[in-house]
Amino acid sequence: VCVCVFMCVYVFMCVQKFSLTFAQLKVLGALALLDEGETDWKIIAINRNDPRAADLRNVSDIPGIVDHIRTWFRDYKIPDGKPPNEFAFKGKPVLPAAAISVVDTAHEHWRKLFRGSQ
Repeated sequence: VCVCVFMCVYVFMCVQKFSLTFAQLKVLGALALLDEGETDWKIIAINRNDPRAADLRNVSDIPGIVDHIRTWFRDYKIPDGKPPNEFAFKGKPVLPAAAISVVDTAHEHWRKLFRGSQ
């Protein structure tokens, strides 16, 4: 996936990378967080150079990862006095094809916005 748009992507990897670096990713799925009435997609991916990338098809191939991500995003605003966040699709992750469609749509929106500002 090669996009030029800021998205929230959670990368599962064992190869060390530093913040704000570019990496080729393999999308494994996504969660649809409902944050203050808006859908906030959380894309879950792995670095294509990670030794495990070839063996992973989707998030179900990484036991427990979705539960950890979902718990974090459900609860992270509670210390601020806000209620727990909810998720669309009963909290189930969407498969890679649907997640890539989300990325493609966001990228197209960014392209239209960028072209309109020139």
